[in-house]
Amino acid sequence: MRHLSNPQDRERLLRAILEHSEMGVWHADAKGRTLYVNPAGCRWMGVKRDAALLGRSYQEFVAPESWTGMRKEWAKRRQGIASSYELEMIRPDGRRINLLACGVPVPGSLPGAYTVVGLLLNVTAMKRTETELRRSEELLQRIVENVPAGVVYAASDGRIQRANSVAQEFLGLSYRKLKACFAADWNGTTLREDGSPFPAAEYPVTRCLKTGRAQGPATIGIRRPDGKVRWGYFPPPRRRNPDPAGAAARS
Repeated sequence: MRHLSNPQDRERLLRAILEHSEMGVWHADAKGRTLYVNPAGCRWMGVKRDAALLGRSYQEFVAPESWTGMRKEWAKRRQGIASSYELEMIRPDGRRINLLACGVPVPGSLPGAYTVVGLLLNVTAMKRTETELRRSEELLQRIVENVPAGVVYAASDGRIQRANSVAQEFLGLSYRKLKACFAADWNGTTLREDGSPFPAAEYPVTRCLKTGRAQGPATIGIRRPDGKVRWGYFPPPRRRNPDPAGAAARS
């Protein structure tokens, strides 16, 4: 690395990294006033050059919801401590962006003097995806809870992951107890229509999880913990994805 022993060479290397990195870099003084923002940071903030941000405090752009956490993080810089955190910022055009940030204090030439460099990763798209998935999951849960049939989801290893209220009543177990069960736990308590034992290895859900294909249907009698036998029709369950969703079975 002899060619980097020259300070000018090191400066050119640093400049190239800053200018072409996809990670945003925001440099501010001890009072939070902007000294430099690299092109990636400018792009995320919706400005063409950092001239639109120079001299302005980063505080102008921090969303109110992130203020409390941001103040705590900034206090760490005064103590010479670097840290990582998430925050939401509001661009000059009003759009909001989610960032994963790493704040690093940079000692100055005078005792107690410092500036702060923020390394920023734009996670807005990831946050949006997480929100959409959460909403989809909530919608699915509402649908499952309101269908007039028992619905059970099993993971790829057969562990029960979810069961609606109808399924809980049918099986005679609370949701908490069902979550601790595996499909194989009903082995010896299930019956075929002719009254003979129905082994767990032949359950439609077990075969579906093993083969990855829909199996069944089947009519199965289940002896509940209270001794009562309940009969249910189990249509062919289908895998939602390889792991962990497993299969759904209705009673």
